[in-house]
Amino acid sequence: MFYTNSVVRLSDAIGGCQAPSLCSALIVVKGFECLAPSQITVNGKMDFPCPIRQKYAGGIKKSVYRDGSLKAETIPYDGSLCVRCNWSRYYPIPSPLLVPLSVQSPENNRYKKRRFLVRAFRGVACGIAKGYRFRWFVLTESDTAIALNIDFGLELNKFITWLRYYCPDFAYIIVEHRQGDKKRRNWHTISYGSDKLPVLKMRNYWLKNYKSTITGMAEIVDIKRSVFYVSDYVSGEGFVRSWCSQNWVFKGWLGFSKRYKAQYGVYPNYDDLENLSCMDKLSRSCSLIWMAESGFIDELASMVDVKGDNGRVDAIEGCCRS
Repeated sequence: MFYTNSVVRLSDAIGGCQAPSLCSALIVVKGFECLAPSQITVNGKMDFPCPIRQKYAGGIKKSVYRDGSLKAETIPYDGSLCVRCNWSRYYPIPSPLLVPLSVQSPENNRYKKRRFLVRAFRGVACGIAKGYRFRWFVLTESDTAIALNIDFGLELNKFITWLRYYCPDFAYIIVEHRQGDKKRRNWHTISYGSDKLPVLKMRNYWLKNYKSTITGMAEIVDIKRSVFYVSDYVSGEGFVRSWCSQNWVFKGWLGFSKRYKAQYGVYPNYDDLENLSCMDKLSRSCSLIWMAESGFIDELASMVDVKGDNGRVDAIEGCCRS
């Protein structure tokens, strides 16, 4: 750990002690602070119970060649030996290479947009493989909702739970951003899972519970163009966050993809994710174990949906005979 422009300060002021007879004499270094108490004796001297503090409290002497001669300089203690000490406190130091407002930098925005596109098109491929049509709608926020300080997260959770009563396979991906002078929140949603959404009931529900309206509800004709349109909000001004439902591809696919990448160096391809998303839970769990061990998907698992367990046994026996 390296620190620059460090200053050593010994303070014998009483305060913040864990015992009345102890004072909080601090060794403060930029990024490191020692909170170990020191006892003041009758003669007014400080006794350091910590041997590391007693040795390095005054800093470390180092010879530096400067102006044609060697000079002894004192380098403050950086706390490298007190990493696991309960009395040590470390504070972050801004790096000289840190980009100010890196969250809003163009490089970060491009990364977030690429990540969103990857996740969005993974779910699009799975929705197409399942034979669903895509729809889009925007959950808006009104002045009434802002004035009443209604919790959006809670209302959205209730809304999705209510909607899945009519559409059990409802899957979605959402981009949240703030718009206008009042920074109203809008949630652009791309969904699949049901060819017939209860449009009127959805609008009435959102108006009753969140005091706002829903726009859109139309079927998406060009899904590729729609995904790129929504991704502009990810890299644009006012972006807050984006997320997708667990069944956008299948539950746990993000964690599995990262583990697969760490083991084999590549992410699972579109075809494997499509086959896994179309399987039932039992077949998918078996295929994920097989894929994690071998690197390839268990193609026999897809036969369970059509023929049942007997069909899988017949396929295995056929392979053995051949």
